[in-house]
Parts: sequence; structure tokens; C-alpha cells
Amino acid sequence: APLRLAILISGRGSNMAAIAHACRERRIAAEVAVVLSERPEAQGLTVARELGLDARAIAWPGAARRAEFERAAT
Repeated sequence: APLRLAILISGRGSNMAAIAHACRERRIAAEVAVVLSERPEAQGLTVARELGLDARAIAWPGAARRAEFERAAT
């Protein structure tokens, strides 16, 4: 079975679209299982849906936890 990918986006989703196309063309041995964004208005979610991908907006549990996450991630 191919590797299943979850792709995180925040905007237009241009990198996500390139990855999805590469998977479909078998240049990447994987499949896109889901596309996630914290921004429901992210254009990339629409692009993902147009490509037939499962695309979902997810909310952060709270601003304080997000700030904590961002500090830890940098």
C-alpha cells in the first residue's frame, strides 16, 4: 500500500497541489489522504476539493495553546 500523506496548508495550497499531482503521476510513491488548514477560508482547501481530495478546516483549541505550540516549533 502506498504511503498516505496528510498535507497542512495555510493559504493558496500551491505546494499541496504540486504534491498531489506528483502522487497521481506516480512521481511520488504516496497518496494524499487529507488536506488540513486552520483557516477555513484558505484557497488551498478549495483547490484540494477540486482535485477530489478530502479537505478540512480544523480549529486550534485556543490562542494560548497555539502561541505555546509556535514557541516550541521555532
